[in-house]
Amino acid sequence: MAPEIFENKPKYGHKADIWGIGTIIYEIVAGEPAFKCNNLKELLDLHERGFQPNKNLSMSPEICDLLCRMLDRKPSNRIDIAGIKAHPFIRPASEPV
Repeated sequence: MAPEIFENKPKYGHKADIWGIGTIIYEIVAGEPAFKCNNLKELLDLHERGFQPNKNLSMSPEICDLLCRMLDRKPSNRIDIAGIKAHPFIRPASEPV
């Protein structure tokens, strides 16, 4: 669940969904949750610190960058749909946008 939902913000939009998709992609690629914790307090603490990929995993710089942009704590800084579609992990540099 995106931080803005936990914080009970009155309005949140598609950027919360981008967060959710980012957590799913991370779990598929890494084989573990993006925010591994045992209780709600730990989860809130992890959200506060911000997303940090597991350094022991072997992931391409492109997927790390995309995930960091999708899992940015601030919705205003989070990548949008157009940015995801144009991202090098999704669309190789040789393909037109």
